[in-house]
Amino acid sequence: MTGARKRTSTGYARFLAAAVLVAAAVGAAGYLPTLVLGGAAAVPALVAGCAVAVAASAVGGVPIALSAAEPASRPQAALLAMVARLLTALALGLAAAATGRFAVRPLALWTAISYLAQLVVDSRYAMRPAPAPGGKGVDQRQSK
Repeated sequence: MTGARKRTSTGYARFLAAAVLVAAAVGAAGYLPTLVLGGAAAVPALVAGCAVAVAASAVGGVPIALSAAEPASRPQAALLAMVARLLTALALGLAAAATGRFAVRPLALWTAISYLAQLVVDSRYAMRPAPAPGGKGVDQRQSK
């Protein structure tokens, strides 16, 4: 594995780990209110909503991870990531609701809450500095 490819996979792995941690925090914070307000049947919807948001973030992170080091490719990758994330969340959320295994309102609520929480992680990942074209991973801009 080349140095640039290894850095890309390491960065993406860290991004996924952060996404899972945020989803776990959202799930932990929402467990008791969901249990009290929606009953035991709403808890699986909480978990499914958090999982949908993590999967959407994972799909949305791929264009960012694969974007080239040139600054011109970054906005296009960010736009593609945004669209991929939204479409994935919609498709998986609707598929989960269509199964009939989850309470629909808690599923929709926790998918939306988790999606919004994941936007912080996704934005930070998209805004990270691009690796330098020389493969050093250091910003090689000339200071004048």
